[in-house]
Amino acid sequence: MTALASSPALAASAAGLPAGYGDGYRVVSQRGSVIAPATLERLELLDDALFAALAGDGHAVEAFLSLWGQAADDTPAELLEDSRRHYVRRVRDLHDREVAERRLVALGELSSAA
Repeated sequence: MTALASSPALAASAAGLPAGYGDGYRVVSQRGSVIAPATLERLELLDDALFAALAGDGHAVEAFLSLWGQAADDTPAELLEDSRRHYVRRVRDLHDREVAERRLVALGELSSAA
């Protein structure tokens, strides 16, 4: 989703960002737009909540839904779409792994019964 820019101070100035923003590294989207620190933090909170929910934390589901609603109001659509796609891939991977494990268990039960 992100890449480090090679000239942060110059790019920050060109993007009209506050002085000092480019003193460290900055994060940009795949399409080259700068991801503001507050937006990056919001996306990280979304990731944390979703992965906790997928691990079985019921409270994290509610937290994720609340955070997603907030993010939809003030996060660039391209970043939300990138996150959504990442989440869908993760859920599909988990599903595929669970299906494979169930099949292996079933095969093991079949072979032990023979």
